[in-house]
Amino acid sequence: MRRYVTYLTALSILTLFASCTEEDHFIETGTSIVPNTEAMEEIAAQDKWIYQEMKLNYFWSDKMKDSSDYDYTLPPDQFFRTLIVEEDRFSYCYPNEDYRPATKGHNLNETVKLDSIYVIGDKRIGYFYYSGFETEADVTDVILKMAGVDDLIIDVRNNPGGYVATCIYLSSIVAPKEVRGELFCTYKYNDRLSELYKKETGSEYRCSYFRNDAIAANRSLNLSRVYILTGHRSASCSELLINCLRPYMSVIVIGQTTTGKDVGMHPLSSRYCKYVLMPITFRTYNAAGVPVPVTGIVPDILYEEDSISGKIGDVNETLLGRAIEEITKTNNIK
Repeated sequence: MRRYVTYLTALSILTLFASCTEEDHFIETGTSIVPNTEAMEEIAAQDKWIYQEMKLNYFWSDKMKDSSDYDYTLPPDQFFRTLIVEEDRFSYCYPNEDYRPATKGHNLNETVKLDSIYVIGDKRIGYFYYSGFETEADVTDVILKMAGVDDLIIDVRNNPGGYVATCIYLSSIVAPKEVRGELFCTYKYNDRLSELYKKETGSEYRCSYFRNDAIAANRSLNLSRVYILTGHRSASCSELLINCLRPYMSVIVIGQTTTGKDVGMHPLSSRYCKYVLMPITFRTYNAAGVPVPVTGIVPDILYEEDSISGKIGDVNETLLGRAIEEITKTNNIK
């Protein structure tokens, strides 16, 4: 999951150097090969920028070593990895060869792959397969199609997460109308950022709330329960959706135990650095103060991988079929 963070350090703004790799460490001068002092200085400067950004933003910054204990001759991506603590399974960096500013959404594919409405007796059951919490527009069309359904099945078995704002948007439309404006989740940061936020707001926590605007109201499905299909790759916002709806409505999870990503990140970049950093920067809690278990969310109806068969979106596929069965106690679909 990813959030926008507006805080920028002066060092981020003043960083005006180019990225270098190990092959730039030495240069030929006639018959000799000597250290490339300029390149080494540039690498050291980048590594120091990375350290400063991580010290401010990294969720586990209190477990980082003192600045003098790190090797500033390492290429930036390798240096970044030396800062990551053992319990961190998710932080990473990626190449930014064109020196583009870091952006949140980089999945330009449609995230709603399949959708259907099944009519069984007097019930209308909505279903859609959702592969990533990217933009609101990605999920809006299917939400409009689901208007008037009695039950909803959301398939996030291969959904690794995305934007928290999109998760809140979807949750606000799925949930009972009474939750509009209620607490969705809180975010816990490292001590340094928590202190900054406490000075700004009076609280070390930042909060997000269910949408209470005309768009959410007009598109509301106003459901009392929702069925969510999961897999081992369901992570981050997929888990946040489950965890943050549970204090307000019945959430029936069917499938495999999820990843267990109770933390989120935001990108850190320099205009002249060849890597964008994606460190973990916060942990989330639902309105009851409960985080996603680090061992993953165990489904209410658990299936092992070898017991799941069928094509995703087919009513005879194991997980979708079971959800429909739970709703109707019959598979006699018209």
